[in-house]
Amino acid sequence: MVLLLTFVIAMLITMVLIPPLMRGAARFKFVDIPDGRKVHVGAIPRIGGIAMAIGAVVPMVIWLPLNSEVAGVLMGLAIILIFGVWDDRVDLDYRLKFLGQGMAIASIIFYGDVHITSIPFLDMEELPYWLSISLTMFVLLGVTNAINLSDGLDGLAAGTTLLSLGLIAFLAYGVGLNAVSLIGLAVMGSILGFLRFNTHPARIFMGDGGSQLLGLTVGVLALMLTQGRRADFSPMLPFLLLGLPLLDTALVMAKRISEGRSPFSPDRNHIHHRLLALGLNHYEVVFVIYLLQACLAAAAYLLRYAHDLSVLMVFSLFCGAVITLLSLTQQGNWQMPRISPQRLNQIRRVGRDGLLARIALVYVIFILPFFMVSAAFLVSDVSADIALLSLALLLLLLFEYWRCRESLISWIERGIVYIVVAVLLYLVGFAHEKLPLSQFFFAALVVAVVIGFRYSKDNGFSANPSDFLIVLLAIALPTLPQAQQIAPFWTDYIPKLVVLYYAIEMVLPSVAKRTGMVRLLTSSILVIILIRGVL
Repeated sequence: MVLLLTFVIAMLITMVLIPPLMRGAARFKFVDIPDGRKVHVGAIPRIGGIAMAIGAVVPMVIWLPLNSEVAGVLMGLAIILIFGVWDDRVDLDYRLKFLGQGMAIASIIFYGDVHITSIPFLDMEELPYWLSISLTMFVLLGVTNAINLSDGLDGLAAGTTLLSLGLIAFLAYGVGLNAVSLIGLAVMGSILGFLRFNTHPARIFMGDGGSQLLGLTVGVLALMLTQGRRADFSPMLPFLLLGLPLLDTALVMAKRISEGRSPFSPDRNHIHHRLLALGLNHYEVVFVIYLLQACLAAAAYLLRYAHDLSVLMVFSLFCGAVITLLSLTQQGNWQMPRISPQRLNQIRRVGRDGLLARIALVYVIFILPFFMVSAAFLVSDVSADIALLSLALLLLLLFEYWRCRESLISWIERGIVYIVVAVLLYLVGFAHEKLPLSQFFFAALVVAVVIGFRYSKDNGFSANPSDFLIVLLAIALPTLPQAQQIAPFWTDYIPKLVVLYYAIEMVLPSVAKRTGMVRLLTSSILVIILIRGVL
């Protein structure tokens, strides 16, 4: 339950903080102005990194023991965020930026005692201290800047980092590295909360503050997972976990140096720029890069205990394949084939806003409250912490109703609905009584949600590459061989929670004018859970 709440709370805090930060971005000059190298149009607030940092750190502070390792990591993240936000505000000189990154990494190394202890292909039991510190500083600087440089399209750096963190958190949970798992889930939650505002066309950017924060986090967690005596994973595994940003950065810098330019000079030679030049649109480029990173994550899972040489060979083959395909398509002037606009409109009109979409929407509007009410009455064992959580949510909901009773459902109220559904599904999973036709219920709900998002233009929500990430993680978890041994409950829980969350996204815009019904239903369920917990 702690891991679930870590993820959900991080996501909701990020989602709640982003709208007010967006409104104040122009006043404090946190705005990204487009230029010849950037692909967006119009000024975009770049203050999302602050919301992500707060969203991720709050559950860490609540549940992580404040030992030297955790304190060092938190200190490093705070320093990198401060310098990153400063850079977003005044465009720092690269030397000052490196100074901030060095200070952040130094706090993690010396105070948190996180450093590289073994080098691939060498059987040295322990590296010399000076070599360990120098190598750790170099690696973390490289990863931090690789993620930062890869942040060139809406949702790109956030999504690829999400995939890497998902595998790191899963592997860490399986070997008892609870701090690594919890930090990974907290940052994943903040990323998902941010992606709802950052997918194309983005309404906010994470800025250097956010991208450097993600880069340093995923780099540190990869080292904590693969270094030391607590895990037997290959020390080469980070090359697969972080392979695509590292490859992209290496290619770009090599080309700049070969042309006699500074390796840090801006240009349009990143992988995503080269894919755009082939005729792929924004969504397609992001999807392709997500897919490539997902392949690397799958390879990392399969080779987690493999010999260092095997990991290196797979990574080398991947890099060679990517470089070859990019070179061949560019040399041959290949362009992405397109369907004619007339044909595309015909495809889109099939079933749109017809009887099928209305039936799907009505089913979801009926079945979602039915699940919530029946689950609240069926659960027989409500712990004290869940009862306290219900009381806190109820008080917050009443305060929000008093504050904005005449307006539409606020982000806080929407977040409360998400938490209530997550708690109900959690309680039902451990209840002796099972919901009638539960498998049929979820199968039909999946079909209804897919139909609704595919054919209705009035649901207030459209699918984007971030939804590919969510569905991929939900599908991948139950299929992993060790999943049932590690956490059998979660392999059933997570896919169902994803379905329910999409059902909420589909229903809320349709009942926007019936805010009283939504508030009454949510508060009633919280009261029922609270009473059952007390009794």
